[in-house]
Amino acid sequence: AGEIVIERISPNARVSWGARVNSTMQGSMRATVVLTGVESPFLVEGLKPFAALSREPEGKLKR
Repeated sequence: AGEIVIERISPNARVSWGARVNSTMQGSMRATVVLTGVESPFLVEGLKPFAALSREPEGKLKR
């Protein structure tokens, strides 16, 4: 996962990464990426949060 992130970011970026082995995950992997100092036109101040989504279905489920 770390290599995928490094391939897609600026070559001038400073990258620190580490790994931890958890034997209870039974052959699976979980990745967390934390980015700071990002300058992007896709990040705009003042964006409103998404409206809360209802967990209830809109109609009855058919069996």
